[in-house]
Amino acid sequence: MAHIKREGNPIADGLASLGSTITFRTNEAIRSFEIGRLEHPTFETMAHVHHIQGGNTPWYDDIKRYIESGEFPTEMPKNEQKAIQRMSARYFILVGVLYRRGFSTEYSRCLDEDAAKEVIEESHRGDCGGHVGYQILTKEIIRAGYYWPTMQKYCHQFVKTCKECQLHAPVIHAPASHLHYVTSPWPFSMWAFDVVGPISPVASNGHKYFLAATDYFTKWVEVVILRTVEGRHVVSFIHKNLLCRFGVPHDIVSDNRTHFKNEKMRQLCSRYHITHHFSAPYYPQGNGQTEATKKILIRILERT
Repeated sequence: MAHIKREGNPIADGLASLGSTITFRTNEAIRSFEIGRLEHPTFETMAHVHHIQGGNTPWYDDIKRYIESGEFPTEMPKNEQKAIQRMSARYFILVGVLYRRGFSTEYSRCLDEDAAKEVIEESHRGDCGGHVGYQILTKEIIRAGYYWPTMQKYCHQFVKTCKECQLHAPVIHAPASHLHYVTSPWPFSMWAFDVVGPISPVASNGHKYFLAATDYFTKWVEVVILRTVEGRHVVSFIHKNLLCRFGVPHDIVSDNRTHFKNEKMRQLCSRYHITHHFSAPYYPQGNGQTEATKKILIRILERT
């Protein structure tokens, strides 16, 4: 490849400058285009605008009207009518209620603002809520079969104003550090065990202890509540919640208290060829995974 100077390449130079020699008869022949980037999908903005303009009118009012009668509001622009037509393909009406076809669920019921607030309140502060973060809260509402366009925004605002979440939020004192490698080679091959309790006040049926097992790889937690904790309870818990559901683990980690270190546990580990590792009670960091699970359980109890 050789470089040719401009003086020696007049043909290419002429082609490059040809565009500037073209003249147009009128200025109308030159059109300019403005290119922009939207921060949010157009249909979310439209639904929000319609909701404000209509007062108590739900965001899905135009979609439902189009499905029922095929009509649009007289003042609606053409571009919004086309958007409503496209969106209506994912919606249907069943017994007078509008539903949306989803990907993760078969269909989701569309909620207005008042119903959405009730669902958020029950999902976050209800008996099965647990005061989770806004991302998990949004996913739980979707799995429950509900939908509205601004779900994540509503959940985020609600969690930020929850009094219990603010009072019992964790205060991180440790400085940032590097990530550590995963100690478990595959899912459900290594579990960490611990007991939380006694808790106060005691449950109405006398339960006051939590027996928790956490998988090192997936961070999945299995929990059972007990009145007392003995070796037979731990063995039954491993049989029912681990072996029958996730298979035989390769390793389990616990402290050396009597409900973990006993003859029944030794027989179980010997029968299924499970390696049992022990951490010292005076050094809980030796079983850090279960200590992290214990903090989460205690935080949920404090908030509820």
